Parts: sequence; structure tokens; C-alpha cells
Amino acid sequence: MYKKLFAVIFFVCLLVTGVMAQNSNIAVPKKPSKPANNRPAANNSQSNTRTFTVNGVSFKMAKVEGGSFFMGCTSEQYDCDEDEFDVRRVTLDDYYIATTEVTQALWQAVMGTSIYQQKYKHYGDYDYARFYGIGDNYPMYYVSWEEALEFCRRLSEETGMSFTLPTEAQWEYAARGGKKNDNAVFAGNNMIDIVCWYSANSNNEVHPVGQKRPNALGLYDMSGNVWEWCYDWFDYEGYPSNQTVNPIGVNNGAVRIRRGGSRQDNVHSCRVANRGCQYPETGDSFTGFRVVMIP
Repeated sequence: MYKKLFAVIFFVCLLVTGVMAQNSNIAVPKKPSKPANNRPAANNSQSNTRTFTVNGVSFKMAKVEGGSFFMGCTSEQYDCDEDEFDVRRVTLDDYYIATTEVTQALWQAVMGTSIYQQKYKHYGDYDYARFYGIGDNYPMYYVSWEEALEFCRRLSEETGMSFTLPTEAQWEYAARGGKKNDNAVFAGNNMIDIVCWYSANSNNEVHPVGQKRPNALGLYDMSGNVWEWCYDWFDYEGYPSNQTVNPIGVNNGAVRIRRGGSRQDNVHSCRVANRGCQYPETGDSFTGFRVVMIP
């Protein structure tokens, strides 16, 4: 009797042990994570370029390795304006910058408005305010500094990254090619027609981005096509002498910096050291922008 009872108990123990062992190998299914804010995927490759897609429109950001450079009217520049002095050595941290100006397609994908609506918003039905190039791959214009900054805020929400307008120092360092600086007068070359749409070759029209030769960082149209908004206030007396590490300019002013020259400007305005400015509420036909991303 005891032998039979022992056999039954032994059999039950084996059965329980087998079930436990089997259950221990069962992977507990995990609840799938919900994408935050429907964020578009970024390219996580080891290259120096990252690609983002927002509402079906893609754009590229090139990494700019931080370093030091001489900002202002350096020796290869010529016919410099007073506000390009004094030349100073500036040091910047790493950042990413868009390889092209913000296009009309990307603007509409983020902001929901067309260039037609933007033109009407700033100039209504005035005949003198016309269109100088329309299409998905054309740079966006009729955009004020304030609207460009709002674009950056919404793009940051869409992607979960930190986008903003470049500081004047970030813009010039990138235009010069960063650590690959070739000491060119324009962004990527001393021969302006190779890299730039300006008054002598544009037919007074903007052109689709990326048609001219890029600079050493793979950035297009940093000279010419449209002026590009920068974050800083403009100081008529030149650069603040007390800012040499990640400078952001003076604390206030009447106008904001813009850089690079445009379709209607001459050679002088398209130099990498040249400084322009405009009232932040103004959206005109020759000013656009590109964005930077802080890693």
C-alpha cells in the first residue's frame, strides 16, 4: 500500500515539475510601445548625415563637428564692411545643420500653409509682391523671423528633436566648411557661379535647392538663392568682443541677422563673411532659412 502511495506521489511530483519547467520557457509577451507623438524615424547610421521625414517630406541634416575658427573679415575676404570687424576666434560645440534651405514642401508639411497664403499674409494683393519661383523643391520665402522660429518649434514637436535657427557663428562656421574650411570667399569655392545663384545668373528668380555645387560639408546654397535667417540680433557696431564660445549675439535690438545673400544680390553680399539684417516681423521675397539641430 505504501509503495502504491509513494508511486502516486512521485508521479504527481514529476508532472508538476515538468509543467513548471515548461512554463519557465514561455516568453511573456510585452505590451508594444506607442510611438511618441507619431515621431518620424531618423537615420541612425554612423554617417555624418541624418534624414528625417515629416508628413511624407524628407530633409537631411549634416553633422558639423565643433571647433574653432576666425569669424569675420578674414584675409581671403575683400571689400569688407565695418560690421565684419573685429575678426575674432570663435569656438563652437557640435551641431547639425540642414543641407538645404527649408523648401516649400517642408514648410507646408510642418506649418500647413502654402507660399500663396504666406505671400498674401505679408503683402496682400499688392502687385509689386510677386512670386519668384514656386514648387516643392524651391526654397520657402515670404517667411518672417518669427514664423521661422515657430517652424522650428513645431518641427521639434514633430520629431522629438531640438531644432532652432542657427546662430550667426554657427551659420558662418558651416558656410566656411567647418573643420574642412578651404578659406574660400563664398560657401565652397572662390568662383561664385559654381556655388551661387545671384544677380548675374539667377534671372532674378529663386531656383530649386541643391542645383549648385555644395561646400565641403555637403551644404547647398549657403551663398545666394535666398537670404537665411539667423537667431541673433544685429549689432551695427560689429561682434560682441566678450563672446567667443558658442556666441549668441547681443541681448536685444531692432533687426535680426540674415546671411548668405540672395538671387538679387551682388558678389559682395554672397561672401561668407557678409552680414545682413531685417526686421523680425518682415517676410519678403528674398529671405528664407535653414535649421540647425542640437544633438
